[in-house]
Amino acid sequence: MAANLVVINTKEEQNFTTKILNKVFSYFIGLKSENVRGQWRWIDETPFNPHKALWHENKLNSIQREDCAVLVNDRDIWGWNDFPCNLKTSRICKIPGEILM
Repeated sequence: MAANLVVINTKEEQNFTTKILNKVFSYFIGLKSENVRGQWRWIDETPFNPHKALWHENKLNSIQREDCAVLVNDRDIWGWNDFPCNLKTSRICKIPGEILM
């Protein structure tokens, strides 16, 4: 069973995901900035819509080498922050399920 970093497309998906998370930690999600600085892509090739992104206010600061995204709780609000890919932190993964009929 292969697991991948989670892709969060809606606020509802994020709310569902954060119900079980510890507010103290940051969690990698499946969003990376590659090649062109500031051009973000989901790892599963799902189209990334910057207008529906859930960045924390002033957290997408594009500091050099912050090419991964984490889900973080700031003042009791969950949102995204750009983060160095080489630092260790927790991660949220999903395992594809089967639909049985």
